[in-house]
Order: sequence, then structure tokens, then C-alpha cells
Amino acid sequence: MLGSAYPLPVDIAAPTWGARWVARSGVEPLWMGLGLGILLAAVPWAIEAAEGHLALILSGELPSINLRAPTVAMILVGLAPAAELYRTRWTTRHLEAIAAFVPGGLAETTPSRPSTWTGLLGAAALGLLFALPTADWEGYRDGTALTPHGLYPWPMVFVLGWCLGRFLETLLRDSLLVSRLAERLGTIDLLDRRPLHPFEQQGLHGALAMVALLTLTAVISVSPGDTVVGALVATAVNLAFAVVALLLPARGVHRRIRVEKEEQLLPLRSEIETTRRAVAEGVASTEQVARLPGLLALEARLVAVRDWPFDTGSLSRFALYLLLGLGSWFGAAGVELLLGWSLGGA
Repeated sequence: MLGSAYPLPVDIAAPTWGARWVARSGVEPLWMGLGLGILLAAVPWAIEAAEGHLALILSGELPSINLRAPTVAMILVGLAPAAELYRTRWTTRHLEAIAAFVPGGLAETTPSRPSTWTGLLGAAALGLLFALPTADWEGYRDGTALTPHGLYPWPMVFVLGWCLGRFLETLLRDSLLVSRLAERLGTIDLLDRRPLHPFEQQGLHGALAMVALLTLTAVISVSPGDTVVGALVATAVNLAFAVVALLLPARGVHRRIRVEKEEQLLPLRSEIETTRRAVAEGVASTEQVARLPGLLALEARLVAVRDWPFDTGSLSRFALYLLLGLGSWFGAAGVELLLGWSLGGA
């Protein structure tokens, strides 16, 4: 656990009750989440079968999105507690790594709860983007849509929006916490990147979570009809959150690196300039002449230090994450087109 010698608040966002339940189960969270999601996904399948729509969907007489969208949504709801648990685990691990480089360590405080408002905001956003455009208002007025098939998408969309809104809030709060801890680090050795690794990893894990969400929702992000605008907006927001999740935890370290570089380069360049003038005037000592190549080499190394705590490998992984997410999006679009052609535009 985190050390308690240094009174620095560490208000990591607490896992939800669902995440705590998954943790107590003793099963790997991913498999527990997938199992729960599959059980929840059986609900729309059962409703469509009971109302005689399943055969029409499978034959292509009704759009496949009618079943794909609720299936994916239910799986995401099932995975939400697992995602919360993984977020708590990786943030705690990174805080413990940062504590090793903070004088006195970090003090642990009671985890804080996600806000109800972010859950409501997420539910309202998904309802606005997906539920409202596809609602059968005429059917609600004449009563023909007041069936399980016509009503279950509403609670499904709102529950999913609630889970996504609270997850995004906790992800951003943890990222801000990690970013602020950069101010508590001791003197940063610009040539030793080990203290910066937890900040880099916090960003990569958050970005991976957002790209995983993009990948999982690819099959509904290319749906035809009234939800295409909502799908494009949701995809753009998801990509923006992936970039924010990568950069936000490293923002504090970014500032520290820039300040440290300026503080170290200023006297170094002053000494280089003094030595250069002495050499040009022919009054440089033997020691000054001998030190000049080393000073120039050190200056070059300091200038080459990246202002962000990301190396080529981490940036390449982030680029790969984005390519996989976008690849799944375009792949799903291709599958949608093929299904449309093969089923006669159903």
C-alpha cells in the first residue's frame, strides 16, 4: 500500500458496487464481465424471439442493427464493473510506483465516489444520440409500440449511458490526480526516465480503455438511418477522450520537464558561452578547453530530452491502439455494406 509518512491527499476514485462485487467473486474481471454481458444480452434476443422479430432479423427482412445494437449495449453494461476494477487496479499500481520517487511517500485517503450528475449526463447524452432518433413516437401514441420490443431500448440506453458517464469521470479524475503528483516529485533527472514511467503508463492504460470502447462499439457506430449522426458524434468524442486520457496524466510531468530543462540549460549555456569567448580570445585555460566538448555534448543531450514522458515505443503503441480502433470501425462499415448487398438492402 501507499506510504503514510507524507500528508498528501490521494483521493483515487472508488470502484462502484458492481466492481467490488466482481472483485469479491474471485474470477478474472474480464471473464466475469463478459459472462454478465452475455447473460444481459440474452434479454433482447428473448424479447425479439417472443415477438417474432428474431427470424425476420436473421433472414434480413429487418435490419440487423435492431439486434446488434442492444446486444453490444448489454455486453458493455456487463463489462462496466470490470472496467472500473481494472481502472482502480492500474491507478493504484501507478500511484505506488510514483510514491517511490516522492519524498516521504504518499498518504492514502478514503476513496471518493463518482458523481451522480456524470451518470445522468451520460444517460442523457446516449438517449439524445441514439434513443430519441430511433423512437417510434407514432407507435407510442397509438399504443402499438408499447411492447417489450418498443420499450426495452430506453432503460438499456440510459443504464449504458450512466455507466459510461461515471467511468469517464473516474478516468479523468484519476488522470488529474496522477498529473498533480508530478509537483511532488523530487528533482527530476532528465537523463533518468524511470520516475516518469508511471505517468506514461497511466496515460497509455486510459487511452487503451477508450480505444477498446471504440472497438466494441464499432458494430453499432456504422448503423444506417437516424443514428448515423449520433454514431459519428460518439466516435469523435471517443477518439478525443482517447487523446485526453493519454496526455492528461502526463501534463504535470510535462511542465516539470520543461522547467527542469530550462533551469539546467541556462547555467550550462552560460558556461559554454564563457568558455567559447575565452577560446576565441586566446585566454582559455587548458581545463576550459578540455571541458568544452563535454559541455557541448551535455547540452545536446539535454536539448534532445522529450518534453513529454513518452518514448518512441509508447507513442507507437498508442498509434497502434488507434489504428486497431479505427480499423474495427471501417471493418464494421465494410461488413455493413456487404450485408446490405447480400440481403438486398434490408
